[in-house]
Amino acid sequence: MTPDEMVGAALAVAEAGLAAGEQPIGAVVVLGGIRREESRELFRRWCATVPDSAARRWAQTLVDGA
Repeated sequence: MTPDEMVGAALAVAEAGLAAGEQPIGAVVVLGGIRREESRELFRRWCATVPDSAARRWAQTLVDGA
């Protein structure tokens, strides 16, 4: 995990009001937009290079904006 990812994880935990080691019961809402198009392009390129699979179909939903 990179330092940036650790900061993001720590913020998610803090915003969810969880104590250290406590697991969330429901899904954490993730708000984004930073580097969205760059991320979609990475998934788009990956989808173009791998055979059909559940992971590829899931990634394609990210590319399509679903």
